[in-house]
This record gives sequence, structure tokens and C-alpha cells, in this order.
Amino acid sequence: MKKTVKIIFLTLWIGLLAGMGLWYTLEAPRTETYDETENRNLAALPEISLQTFWDGGLSDKLETWLLDRFFARGKAMETANGLKDMASIATYEDSLAILQGSKDGLSGDAPDDSELGDMVSDLLNGGQTGDGSGEGNQNGNSEGKPLFEPKPAAKVEDFPENPAIISKADGKTVRWATYNRTNVLAVASVLSRVANLLPEGGQLVYTMVPQSYIANNYLATQNKTGFTSETEAIVHAFTPDNVTAFSTAEELDVRLKTRWDVYFRSDMHWSPLGTHFAYKKMMEIVGKEPLEWEDFNVQREEPFLGTYYRDNHTEAMKNNPDYLDLVTPKAPLEWRRITGKDEYKVIPILDFNARANDRYTVYLGGPAGPWTYAKTENGQTENCLVITDSFGLALVPMLAANYGETHYLDPRYYNYETVGYTVKEMIQKYNITDVFVVVGDLHSYNSDFLLKQLSGQIGD
Repeated sequence: MKKTVKIIFLTLWIGLLAGMGLWYTLEAPRTETYDETENRNLAALPEISLQTFWDGGLSDKLETWLLDRFFARGKAMETANGLKDMASIATYEDSLAILQGSKDGLSGDAPDDSELGDMVSDLLNGGQTGDGSGEGNQNGNSEGKPLFEPKPAAKVEDFPENPAIISKADGKTVRWATYNRTNVLAVASVLSRVANLLPEGGQLVYTMVPQSYIANNYLATQNKTGFTSETEAIVHAFTPDNVTAFSTAEELDVRLKTRWDVYFRSDMHWSPLGTHFAYKKMMEIVGKEPLEWEDFNVQREEPFLGTYYRDNHTEAMKNNPDYLDLVTPKAPLEWRRITGKDEYKVIPILDFNARANDRYTVYLGGPAGPWTYAKTENGQTENCLVITDSFGLALVPMLAANYGETHYLDPRYYNYETVGYTVKEMIQKYNITDVFVVVGDLHSYNSDFLLKQLSGQIGD
């Protein structure tokens, strides 16, 4: 009896699957169509013949079509993304960026609760002030006049416990990535320590860059009303007066409402054009005149297919490639990589031998260490330091147009034993006046990028 029941159940199950398969084969759309939600064309049914089977690739094309045209796919993806957002876990595209040895993912364990508590305690109990002599940068010059507009007193409870990257469109609010307020305050503590090392009048500018899948999902919506991050307001409020934190998402919002070209579609990064919008904001903050886009040398490479395509070869991305603008200042410069204490070698600012499957790393040869810098023949006497991950690679050449020396530090690759200097000592040795900290959202508050790696390298 039991055996008969099992046979009946198995027969019904096979019949159900066969029926669904037949229905799907007959009813699923066969032509390529544009999907607004994903801002791309969904795959068409490939030609099925002996020739296409013999040529190879038919199975991959069929799989792409099946995945693109799965029954109720849109609702399933919306539900899945909602669950991911509620749980604050990475999306599929995030995971792709982390897989296969990518160095753009989370780089280690964030500090434990005790360490975070100590950082926040230092921040909130006045541990970030000083006299402007390299042991703390108060807001005042030798005559006691304020150098920067004093920030109003802030209360932690006035800010959300779980600040997020947020988009608003079609009457809906989507929280793309949610962070813990304690972690954000801990980052503010680390940035305050760096800012306190700067000389009188020196500034630190901070921003977090949402990666492209977030921006492109917002881009694909209708009736866009806002794109921002709640975290920068917290960082800004609890850091010294010489620190400015601004939302990159908010800065790019106007452009995202009309065009896609400030982010790549096939790569996790913002495009160099998107980077240029943030660069202009940074120059405004530090009181310098930014160069317009046309004032730079711009070489265009196309087609460009980035990290998403590298890890997920789809016909849709292949048929809708990006382009990559290679931006450098017109003023002559020499780019140096430190190889030992007071030793360096000259390297190209654009490395045309960069990996074909990660072409964005043509900028400076990609994230590397232990410390690199540009000397620019532009008549400028002030020097800056850029602390960044791969999201800052295209930014560094732009900043080099406004500073005599532009130093670049990626905490993942910094090596004190090789360089022979802490960050504090490097700031003093090279007369750094301004610091720009730019991180992608994966390296912002839930990784060890700033909270452990940079924190341990400061030397204060």
C-alpha cells in the first residue's frame, strides 16, 4: 500500500513538473524586451537548431532566457530583495563582488562590541579635541578666531539607530543598506583622530559611495523623489569642525533622475563622470576651484564590461556594454610608489596593462600599496592625502590637478614595516593639509577597513 501511494505521488509530481514546463515553454515571452526594474533588456529565446547546438553555448543561452523569464520573476525578486534589506545582508551583486578572490569585498572582521564602545566613548566624551599642533586640531587660529563654522551640539538620540542608504520613488521608500549607529559613530571617532593630526586650517572630507546596483535600481524607477544616505549626517555632527561629511548619493541624485552615466551597469563602481561630481563638491568644501570635465584629458575605452559581467557572463550585459573614461590632469605629473623608507619607483598613472576582466584597475594599476603619491607641476604648494578603496581610484587623478602632491593610501595594503612611517608621521613628513576619505558602501561601517585597519595605522 505504501509503495502504491509513493508511486502515485511520484507520478503526480512528475506530471505537475512536466505540465509547468510545457506551460512555461509555450507561454514565456520569446523576444528580447526592456525591463524598467532592472534597466536592461531581458533575454530572448535563442535559436534552437542542430547548428546552434553544435556551435556550443546553446545551454548557457537557454539558461539565461529561463532565468530572465521565470514565472512571477519580478515579484519573486522584489520579495527576495525586501527580505535581504530587512536582514541587512548583501544582495546577489554584492556577493559576486566578494567571490572569486575579489579584493573589493569585506576585508575582515569588524571590531567587537568592546572596541566599538571604547571608540564611541572617546568620541562622545571629548576625546577628539586638541590644540592644533598635531595632537588635536581645535577650531581656532593663533589669534583665537574660528577657522571653520562651529558645529552645533549634537545628541545621539536625535539620529536613527539604523541609518541607511535610501531611495524614494513611485511613492515607496527603499532602505538599500542598513547600518548600526554605533558603528557609524566609531567611524566618526577614527576620522576625528586623523583630522586632529592636520595643521592649522587643514580639513578632512568624508563620503560613502553606494555601489552601482543600488543606484541603478533607483535609476530604473519612475517618479524619483530622492536618493541619499543617512550616515554622513551622523559622521558630520560628531566630528571636529574641520571635518565635513557629505552624501554622495544626494550629490548624484539630480543626475540619476535623468541619466544613467554616473554609474556603470556592468560594474560595481561609479563611473569617472560620477566621481567628477563628487570631486567638484570636495573642492567647494576645501575652498579650491575645481576643474571642469573638459579641462581634463579624457580618453574613452569602449566597450567596457566590469566586475558584474566578469562574475556573471550574461548576454544582456554583453549587448549593452558601458564605456570607461580615463581621466588625467593636463599638467605634467610624476606618480611614485614607495618601495622602502625614503625610496620609491615611478609608475604610470594609467596602467594600460591592467587586467582585461577588471579594466577599471587601469587607474593606478588598481588598489595597491603600500603608499603612492603624485607630484604635479601645477604651481600648487598644498598637499593632500586620499584614504580610499577602489572607489577612489578615478578620484585621485582629479585631485592631483589641485594639489602639488596627492598621496594615496589604501589601508588594506599599507605596510608600516615597508614605508617606515605611520600615517601621522607621513602627514607631518609630506606637509599634508587636507585629507579625503572615500569608501564604497561595503567598506564603510560593517567592515574593518576604517575601524581596524586605518585605526591601527594612524600612529597617534
